[in-house]
Amino acid sequence: MVRLLAFVLCFLCTIAHADNRPWTDEEKYWGYSLLTLTLIDYQQTKYISKTNGLYELNPFLGHKPSMRSINMHFGLGAPIAYLVFDNADEHRKFLLTSATAIEFLIVEHNIKKGIKVNFNFKM
Repeated sequence: MVRLLAFVLCFLCTIAHADNRPWTDEEKYWGYSLLTLTLIDYQQTKYISKTNGLYELNPFLGHKPSMRSINMHFGLGAPIAYLVFDNADEHRKFLLTSATAIEFLIVEHNIKKGIKVNFNFKM
């Protein structure tokens, strides 16, 4: 419940700022890179949750997160992050490059541990 309240408060704080400048092409590329790495991290986290002997290190998810927790974490986290970046006109590039670097290190760490990525989407 505390996490949900924190997400709601973050969301409300980000929509309070009304006038945003458009994203530059460079900021858009950083945003696409971050989104791609986040999707890879999402798939790796799903793999971790289903594989014995592997444990998630994200303190928000716990060692063996459920699919519900994983979907909620990434499903709420990505849009909230976008709102934060969109409203951070002066610091947008710094925030995007920092978040992309962190996400890259997470994905790289997972790959070194043998954590696979599966993009077989079934309908």
